[in-house]
Formats: sequence, C-alpha cells, structure tokens
Amino acid sequence: MPGDSQSGSGIEIGLRIGTVVGLSIRSGFSFCTHACFCIGIHIGSGSGFSFHSGIGVRFRFGFGFGTRLASGFTSHRIGIAPLRPPTSHPHFPLRACKPSAWTDFYARSGHLRPDEAMSLAPSVQQFLARRTSAGAQTLDALELRTARQRFDYYTPLGDVPPRALAAVEDLTIETRDHARLDARVYYPAPPCWADPQPALLFFHSGGYVVGSVATADALCRALADEAGCAVVSVGYRLAPEYRFPHAVDDAFDALRWLHANAASLAIDGTRLAVGGESSGATLATVCAVGARDSGIRLALQLLVYPALSAGMETEAHRQFGDGYFLSLDIIRWIQRHYLATADDRRDWRFAPLDGERDAPRDWSGLAPAWIVSAEYDPLRDEHARYVDKLKRHGNEASVVYYPGMIHGFFSMGGMIPEASLAHRDAARMLRSALGIP
Repeated sequence: MPGDSQSGSGIEIGLRIGTVVGLSIRSGFSFCTHACFCIGIHIGSGSGFSFHSGIGVRFRFGFGFGTRLASGFTSHRIGIAPLRPPTSHPHFPLRACKPSAWTDFYARSGHLRPDEAMSLAPSVQQFLARRTSAGAQTLDALELRTARQRFDYYTPLGDVPPRALAAVEDLTIETRDHARLDARVYYPAPPCWADPQPALLFFHSGGYVVGSVATADALCRALADEAGCAVVSVGYRLAPEYRFPHAVDDAFDALRWLHANAASLAIDGTRLAVGGESSGATLATVCAVGARDSGIRLALQLLVYPALSAGMETEAHRQFGDGYFLSLDIIRWIQRHYLATADDRRDWRFAPLDGERDAPRDWSGLAPAWIVSAEYDPLRDEHARYVDKLKRHGNEASVVYYPGMIHGFFSMGGMIPEASLAHRDAARMLRSALGIP
C-alpha cells in the first residue's frame, strides 16, 4: 500500500522500559511524495500494523511531560511527548543516556581506577592472536599501494554484515578547488521531501591515508538503521597525494554542501550531526568549530576515538603503544604521510586538543560532543583531556570507555561482537540529539 516513512504529525503516548517494549499510537495527516493518511500501532520494533491511504496536508501538534527514573541498568520513562522537539534551539537537549550494562562505567579522567580496569576482551584477544599467528604486517610495514588494498579488503570482512535499508544513493560533492568527493547517503526510511529526515555527516577511518566510503559502508548502514536517521558518508582526499590540510578542507566543504543542499536530498538541514571514526572523528571536531563560526547548527558531535594531539607522551601511549592494533609506529607513519611540514603538528586542525597554530580563541558554543573510547587505546588519555577542555569552555561533552576494547573495535563488529553495544549507545545518542522518537 502507498505510504511514506513513519512520520508526520500526531501524538505519541508511550510506556517504554529500556529499549525492549514500546507502545505508540500515532495519527495524523502528511503530504509528501508518497502522500498518505496513516494510523498505526507498533509494539517493540518488529511488530504492529498500519494502513495508508488518501492524500492530505500535514498538521503537526504535540505537548509533553514525563518523568525519567534510573534503576540499575534499565531506564524507565512514562509520559506523553511530542513527536518532534522544537527546532528553534541550536542544540536539542540530550536525554540522559547511559551505555549498555556491559559498558556501564564512565571515567572523568584519562585513567581508569584499578578496580575498573579489566583484561582484554576474549574476542579482542582472539583477534590479536590470529594476526600474530598469521604473521600479519602492520600498515607502516607495507608499501602505500599494498596498505590501501589490504585496508579496503580486510576492513569490510571484519565489520558487521551490511544491512538492507530503504534507500542508498551515491553522489559527488564539489569542493572549493573543484575536486569531486565520493559520497553515499543511507536512508533508513524512504526519502520524503515533505517530511525530511535528520542526518549524520560521517567521515571514515584510515589515518588520512587509507579508507573510503566503501570501507565504512557496513558501519554507516548500521548507524542509519539503529538511529533512524539518514547518514551521509563522505570520502575525503587521501595523503600523501593530498597532504594536510586537504582532508580538513574537504570535510568542511562537505558539511557546508550538505547544509546548503539538504532539502534536495530529503534531509532536514536544521537537524544535522557530525561524526566519524578515528581520523574521521578528528575531521568532525574541526567541522564542529567551523559550523559554529558559519552559523550551521549541529545537534551532536559523534566522535569515535579521535586523534586529538600530535604528542605521544601520555601514560596510555606508553602502556598501549605496541601490541594493541594501533601502535606508535603506525601513528608516526600516518604523520609522515599526512603532514606537509613538521610545523603542521602544531596546527589545531591536526591537534584540536593542544595545537596552538592558528587555534580559535573561543572554544565555546560548540555542539555537544560524545566520545567513544577504548580501554586499550593509546589515544585514550587524549579523549579525557579533550572532554575537560570542552567543558571548561561551557560545552556539553562526555566520553565512554569501553572496557577490554582496542582502537578500531567500532568497525570490527564481525570479529568483536561487543562493537554492537557501542553501536547501540551511539544510536541512542543520535536519537536523543536529533529528536528521533
């Protein structure tokens, strides 16, 4: 039967326990490409019924009140809430969102207390042991062409299986110097231009040297599916062919392009988030500053273990700089390929935490930041320090340390099943920030 994605106006009445049971009753008119009148009852996320017919004009109304209680690892919410939050505020308020029970601890500093630390997760131990027994070479030991080929081949193999979505579209984005960037848009629901979807602009991992839209495909599909928002994945130009600051400029050009062209993609330009994994997360931090200065409102920075400093002298670097997948040798290899000059190490766009060259004087007014970190990541201490820096300037920021995990686990869901818990947490943060029921 004809119908658009579950959207439009109406009232949501619900009782939710954790993310397990939900009951919602929606009614309203909508007008879009697939214009419809829809009534539906949905229990949980996998059952229910609905019917669609007719054509009408969309009306939107709603009111809300409620209470939230935290008990153990389960959240309980009872109340009546509007289907969409107001869009006049630059950042939608983030609901309290704790990670899953398995990851139920936060750290206020870069060092976990002795009673919080745990050994490597069995899945991580097996992954590292297989690499060692197979004599796998690290990126820094390979020729550039071979490094890219292996990253392109093995990254999708280690990630979760690609999920089917309502629509996936490839496109290109033009940069300030007229280069063309590959991009891919993931829609969890059919695009509806009269009821556009919120979106996450995402930048892939790979240390600015390897990686592409294709290597982040399964991860972006998972985020779109679980968060219920569109994901726009962008492939920035790689070093050493395009050294710093090309990737930074490409990332910000992509954000400006998305903001200007959101309506043509059936995306709500007033409900955007920015994020990425590893080097892509670093690009997202720079985009957040540029967005503030350009008047682009962002709802969230979703930063998956970003590199935030050029230095390698923290306790985490000393403890986890060898034998835990991301090594200090790989970090040095990345810097040799990416940076154009030695002085680029001091540029804040490469080191948002402590880079002093051309650094912004004002770090206030940034979108809320949520950082995914790993207990055995040599970058771990940088994440805590960056959260402290953002908070000192009045921003909302938090970091979650996933115990027993290593750098890169977020896109290794096929080998490290605990990654799915981090995906779930990230999806909840996106839903909260973007106002998705």
